[in-house]
Amino acid sequence: GHWMDFSSFADDNFDLKEWANRTLDHARTPEASLEVAVSTLVLRLQFLSADMNANLRETSARALTTLPRSVRRVDKVRKDAQHLQTQMDMWSKNLDAIESTAGSASLELLSTLDNIKSAMEASSNILAEAQRLKQLSDAVDAVFNTKDFQKISAQLRSMQHSVNVLKGIPQFQ
Repeated sequence: GHWMDFSSFADDNFDLKEWANRTLDHARTPEASLEVAVSTLVLRLQFLSADMNANLRETSARALTTLPRSVRRVDKVRKDAQHLQTQMDMWSKNLDAIESTAGSASLELLSTLDNIKSAMEASSNILAEAQRLKQLSDAVDAVFNTKDFQKISAQLRSMQHSVNVLKGIPQFQ
């Protein structure tokens, strides 16, 4: 009912004893024994856990179906980044010769190199986040089997962060 606040499970300072006592205080009625209130709370928590498990499995299944395609795309981006790095190294070696020609050409080259560097850094960050999401997805069942709500909550927050970071990437849609 309305007296059970499950949002506090996600709080970094979650205190299980405090939550249980507060919830049981709200749940008990003069005509209901403590055992009935505890049994009702346990049943509701079991339903919540089952629902969270089902939602996580569904989300994980969707993420895992996109991972093979994403991994291929990540490999292509990695190869492209290596190619860009090779080109950037070559351009850096020739920078002295280019500087002797025209100043504006040098500025254009520096701007191009800066854009390439920014694109490589963004690609690297996306690769790292995709790898992180894959590792989190691989470990999701083990974390849920621990029944440790703090670990489960942290796992869900981490997966949500990765999904948010990758949501603009077509392979993760």
